[in-house]
Parts: sequence; structure tokens; C-alpha cells
Amino acid sequence: MGKNRTLEQQLTYAVRQSHNTGESKRYQKKTNPEWQELGKSWSFQTMGNRLELAHAFGKWMKQEFPDVKLAREIKAEHYNTFLETHKHKWSQATLTRYTSDLRAIQREIEHCYAKVPHMDVKRQIKANKSVTDGNKNVRSSEAMKKADFDKLTETTNKTLKDALTLAYTFGLRSEGICTIKAEDITEKDGKVYATVTEKGGRTRTVEALREDLGKYAKQNLSDGREGRICQAKPESLQRALLREMKKTGM
Repeated sequence: MGKNRTLEQQLTYAVRQSHNTGESKRYQKKTNPEWQELGKSWSFQTMGNRLELAHAFGKWMKQEFPDVKLAREIKAEHYNTFLETHKHKWSQATLTRYTSDLRAIQREIEHCYAKVPHMDVKRQIKANKSVTDGNKNVRSSEAMKKADFDKLTETTNKTLKDALTLAYTFGLRSEGICTIKAEDITEKDGKVYATVTEKGGRTRTVEALREDLGKYAKQNLSDGREGRICQAKPESLQRALLREMKKTGM
């Protein structure tokens, strides 16, 4: 199965090979009750969406499961872990679409390569509900309880502690946390604000969820400092948080 191809290349190859040209999807849906099991895509947009996801999933697998070298070695637990790890930054609609696309990619792998164990994708590949409300970020003081925050920051390194402080103070996701500079935390009329740049280059200003948290963040993360507060990538923060939660038994 393409021993010289990386796992990412195997995934994208399966997606490309499974694209159907000159055949009607409408006809298949009318005449074949198991048309979804064919492991095919009919539109270029669908293929493009799956290629994008295959690239992302392949890169993630290389980081998290480097021992998996062949597409036939991918298991449902790999897909599910990927979905669970990233669902906090996706809306429910996005999570549903990515789950569907991963199921389709697995079907395409099974049809493209030999000796791939069959997977009941509808039953085995699934994710719990997204933690976002529609397309809006959830910002709540209950997003992280104080006991959990104290437990996580008691022994962790400074980078993750600063990131958790920003998350706990302003109710932010990792993408926003990694863009905040010391000068982006400001105080006006006794209230503390953070200016955040998130996915797509959108900039917004958010107020600290509590006055005491804002004062602490201003004094400890902003005053007397320059540049980005958290020198890490969002994916690195997410992995570090998962490791810390596992270590502390959360």
C-alpha cells in the first residue's frame, strides 16, 4: 500500500482516487440504497473538503500516533480522539460535517487499498456534542471551575499556566490565547479588557469575567512585559492541557 507514501499522502490519495467523474450521484441515490457505502465523491467541492480534512487528520496522526504508518492501521479510536480533541473550537454543524467526512474517508480507504479491515463507520466513528453554542464562543465563569484551575496550575509549566490564566480570566479558546500580547490587556474605568485576534483575522475585545481575575491578569501578564504572552501554537496548548489533565486525574 504505497510503502513510500506518508500516512497523509495515503489518505489524500484515497480521497482523490475515489472521486467519481461522469457519473450521477442522483442516479446512485435513486437506484442503489447503499450508495453511501460506495466510498465515492461526486462533486469537486466535496472532494476538496475531504482533502482538506485528510491533510489535517494525517498531520495530527503523525504527531499523536507516529507508529501508525499505513492507512489500514487507522482505527475508530484515532478518528474519535481527533474529533474529541478539536471539537471545542467547532460549532455543532462543523463537528457533524467533519464526522461525516471522516466516515467517508474511511470508506474511501477501504475501497482504495487492499486488506483494510471493514469498519462500521456510522456506529464506530462519532463524537459527543460540540461545546460551542452555534457559531458563538461560550464565555462563562463556569467554563473552568476554580478548583480545576488551581489544580492544573499548581505544578504545570509557566507557558500553560499563563494560557490557563488567560482562558480562565477572559473565557477564551487556544487560538485567541496565542495571539494576545502584553499590550493587548488594557484597563479602563476599573475594568480589564483583552483584545483578541482569532481565526480568520477577526479582532474583538472581551472583558474579564470577574474584576479580581482581570486585575491579576493585568498585573502578572501585562505590566512590564512586551510581545505575545503565550509563546506556543494552539495545537501545542491543547496537547499540553490534555497531558496535564491526565496527569492530575481530571
